[in-house]
Amino acid sequence: MDRWLDNTRIDVHPLSGPLIQQALAEWGTNVLYLALDTSLLWDVYCMVRMSIIYRGRAIPLVWTVLHHPSSSVA
Repeated sequence: MDRWLDNTRIDVHPLSGPLIQQALAEWGTNVLYLALDTSLLWDVYCMVRMSIIYRGRAIPLVWTVLHHPSSSVA
């Protein structure tokens, strides 16, 4: 993931920013749902993602990959 984010030819904010702004602008007084999700990769790495839920879809906000042999994180 760092290779993608550190690629100077890809500007992440113009790609995801308008989508998140539109979702939040239309939210109004509705409840905002946040989701914490983990995925275990090759029993060695744990990918942790924080997303907002919009119309039944998860929109990732931040994520990290840990050298951790379990999908349970504190």
